Amino acid sequence: MADLSVTTPDRTGTDISANVASGEEYGSFINTGRELLVVTNAAATASDITITTTKTIDGEDVDDKVITILANGKYLFGPFPTEIYNNGDNEVDIQIGSGYADVDLFVIQPS
Repeated sequence: MADLSVTTPDRTGTDISANVASGEEYGSFINTGRELLVVTNAAATASDITITTTKTIDGEDVDDKVITILANGKYLFGPFPTEIYNNGDNEVDIQIGSGYADVDLFVIQPS
């Protein structure tokens, strides 16, 4: 699993380098509940991403969040409430579906 770097922007401008899937189907990032996820798909076909949930209600697991990223799409997600999305390491886990080599992930934490 790839550890995704988190970028904190400032008013002078911050270069946001992509966390390129580059052969990885999975990624995770430290989550404080303020992070935002930007996903771009450079492929000519759609790709799903799955954001794992860890919450249960009345003993039943809450379904993971599955989102279709359209071909050449750019999407912004978040924030991710810690009590729903954080695993035991305080991270959010993401799985990228088919075409993951063309998907870039950017994690941004507002200051």
